[in-house]
This record gives sequence, structure tokens and C-alpha cells, in this order.
Amino acid sequence: MADQIIQATEEMVGAGHATKADTLNRAFLIEHNTDGTHEKLSVGSDANGDMYYRASSALARLAKGTANYKMFMNAGGTAPEWAMGVDRISSSYDLSTESGDQSITGVGFRPCAYIFLGTISADVVWNIGFYALAAYSIQFRGDRSEMLSGPGYISRIYLSSGSVNTVPKSIESDGITITHTKSGSPTGTLVQYWMFFR
Repeated sequence: MADQIIQATEEMVGAGHATKADTLNRAFLIEHNTDGTHEKLSVGSDANGDMYYRASSALARLAKGTANYKMFMNAGGTAPEWAMGVDRISSSYDLSTESGDQSITGVGFRPCAYIFLGTISADVVWNIGFYALAAYSIQFRGDRSEMLSGPGYISRIYLSSGSVNTVPKSIESDGITITHTKSGSPTGTLVQYWMFFR
């Protein structure tokens, strides 16, 4: 596009002049660059509550979110999105399994923190752990009325037949990996309940 700036050879006149072209509104309406180009406003339909953000040298529209949802950056790190930001899932772990890793997936996002509740009902054991940059756990033993706690652990299971200590290993795009270390010959199923936060 040709340079749209009003030149020295032109006169600044507005619309409706009898003989001269409208140079005043030409400059105001086109604006931005000297060749008349400018960033496009590509937002689609508008509604109350919508938000706008820069996307590839243009403005893009983020439609209003569901009530009580929060704004997060998408998994690709390229644009904002609305999401609940919390999810809960359940899993289990056979205490007789050899020491090693357990993958907890199906969260739907990369968690930054989580709360763990675990139980072995047959042994009246409850374990509570949480992770937010670091881990900490508390175990309640209903049969002994005692509490065991320790930093660094998500879960600490102590039974008469042995123990299983669990620590966080890594955080992935759809969940976490934890590491179990067994001592002795513990048996039973640890039922795990998780609440993940984005």
C-alpha cells in the first residue's frame, strides 16, 4: 500500500470539500504505519465478560469463562484459557509390590500441588500427605492412637509385617510419579485418594 501520510504537496482538508480530496480523514482512519497497514483486530463475536490478548501481532478474543473458573496458561504456553484448576482421582497400590515407582495419571493438567489420603481399612491405618514444592505426611493409626509424621514423604505406612515409605519423584503433564520403598514384607492394598491443584 502506498504511503498515506499527508505530503507537502497536499493540503489538509476534511470530507466534503468541493474540489480537494479528503486528506485529513484519510490519515486518521488508516493510522499506524506510513503505508497504511495496521494490526488487525480479529476477535470474532463479542459478549460481556470477554477478554482480549495479543496473538501473533493481533488481538484475539478469549470468551468469558464458566462461573468460578480461573484463568491459566494453556499446556503449550501460548495463550490463556479458563479451567477449574482442581481435580480428584483415586488409585491403589499393592503393598507387597517390590520397591519402585508408581505413575498416577488422568489428572488432565500439570499439577503444582496435591493432597493425598490413603487407607488400609483392614489395619485401621489412615495416611495424609501433601505436596507443594515439598512433601509432608502424617499417619494416624487408629489401633494404636499414635501419629507418625515426616517431611519429604507423601505416605509412610508402618505395619507389623513391614513398612512402605513413599516420596514424590516427578510431576508430569497429566499427573505425577511417586517412589515406594519397602522394608520387610508388608501386605494389603493401600487405597489412594488424590486432590490435584493446577
